[in-house]
Amino acid sequence: MIRIVLLTISLVMALAVQAQYEEESKKYKKYKTKSKYNSGTVILKDSTRLEGMIKRYKSYRGIELITKSGKKKILYAKNFIEYQTKSRYVVLTNEFYKVEIDNPNLSLYSQIESNGSYGGVDPISGGTISYGNPYARAYYVKKSRQDSPKYVPGGDGFKRMADYFSDCELVMKGILSGELKEKSMRHVVGLYNKCE
Repeated sequence: MIRIVLLTISLVMALAVQAQYEEESKKYKKYKTKSKYNSGTVILKDSTRLEGMIKRYKSYRGIELITKSGKKKILYAKNFIEYQTKSRYVVLTNEFYKVEIDNPNLSLYSQIESNGSYGGVDPISGGTISYGNPYARAYYVKKSRQDSPKYVPGGDGFKRMADYFSDCELVMKGILSGELKEKSMRHVVGLYNKCE
C-alpha cells in the first residue's frame, strides 16, 4: 500500500515538473519566432555556459538572453567572455568583436561601424535620399601576446601596418609593395599564420 502511494506521489510530481517545463518552453518558443533573436550560447567569465535566444542589447555593450525557461537576462560585455549565434563574438576591451579567423599566432576580428552620414534632400521630390551603405566592416588583428586588438586602417594607412607584421617578411613585403591590401585581410592573416 505504501509503495502505491509513493509511486502515485512520484508520478504526480513528475507530471507537475513536466507541465511547468512545457509552460516555460512556451515563453521561450515565443522568442524563437522573433527575427531579432537567434539561438545561441553565452560563456560567462567563470566558464558557465548559458543557452537561449540572444539579441544585441540597446547599448551594444550587452546582450539580451532569453533562457530556455523563459527568463530574460541582460548581460553586459564586462560580465562574459563570448557568445555565439550564427557567428562567434568575443569580448575584448569590453567591446564585441566578430571572430573571422581564430588562430594562436594571429586572429582576425571585425566590427560593423558607421561611415558617417550618407544622405540628402532629393532636389526633385524634396524627400530624403541616401547614398550607398552607411556602414562598413572594420578589421582588427590580435597576436596572442597582445591584450587588445589593433585596428587595421584602409587605403594608404594600411602600409603603416607593415611594421606590425615585421616578423613575417612575406606579409611585410606584400603590404609595402601594395600587393596585399586591407580588403584581403583573410588572405593576409592566412599568410602570416603560415610564416615560420
